[in-house]
Amino acid sequence: MITCEHGDTFKLIKDLGGCSTDIIFADPPYSFSKNLTTNDYTDQIIDKIQSNEIDEELFELIQNNNKLGVPENSKDFMGRWQNPTGNNWEVFFKESFRILKHGGFVILYGMEEAGSLFNYYASMSGFLQNQNLYYMFGQSFPKNLNLSKCLEKKIEKALKEKTGRDKIEWV
Repeated sequence: MITCEHGDTFKLIKDLGGCSTDIIFADPPYSFSKNLTTNDYTDQIIDKIQSNEIDEELFELIQNNNKLGVPENSKDFMGRWQNPTGNNWEVFFKESFRILKHGGFVILYGMEEAGSLFNYYASMSGFLQNQNLYYMFGQSFPKNLNLSKCLEKKIEKALKEKTGRDKIEWV
């Protein structure tokens, strides 16, 4: 029996039982960001250890030290929604690992820019990266385009602007 759930992946995934799913296919927010961030809590960790403050906060600082993420206030694709934080991705991949059957797959539709973030949290959760499939946006030449004539016209125009001559003779 095939069951397909539709909704917010970050919410749906928490309600599923362990080892219950064959495939997770999601189109998460793209997490475009020019700068990925890391949290550096090293100084705070050293201060707590030196002052013998072994508490929950210390363990939380150690656990979150140097994790990859996106800036908190960054907007995603075309500024339409808030970027998920590194914590969102950590929960998503840990929960995905928990609910997938042995040999299951996570298939994420996204852009190459988000790949490093996805790969980072997936590998931290126990996944092995198997394949990346890329959809390339491209434009082909029109079938009737004569590339050599097109280039000649562009070169003639550029040379005419530089030299002032009306006609260029090709040898």
